[in-house]
Amino acid sequence: MKSDKVRLKHILDAMEVLMEYAAEGHDLFTRDRKTRLAMIHLVQMIGQAAGSLSPSLKEKTLEILWKQMGVMRNVLVHEYFAVDDELVWDVAIKDILVIQGKIKTLWESLPEEKEG
Repeated sequence: MKSDKVRLKHILDAMEVLMEYAAEGHDLFTRDRKTRLAMIHLVQMIGQAAGSLSPSLKEKTLEILWKQMGVMRNVLVHEYFAVDDELVWDVAIKDILVIQGKIKTLWESLPEEKEG
């Protein structure tokens, strides 16, 4: 089982790539299916990793909306036929910016893992 520190790193890495796509602009997001699908997949990855974090970590960081990340992931995976592309865009350019710094601070606060 992967540790919280590893899962948080997965979240941060996915957020970084998501922001790279978002930096390309809304026009590309709406025109280019591959870009749109990549961004949707990254949001799914974030939600999956968030859902895999330990309950104790989530309880200590209630200001981060872990549950909503999981709900978003479930909607994107299970109700793919009804995905609201604009909601995905808003998550990418607004919500991620709000929580990315908090998650990075949390990740940095966890002890390094020992190899072994």
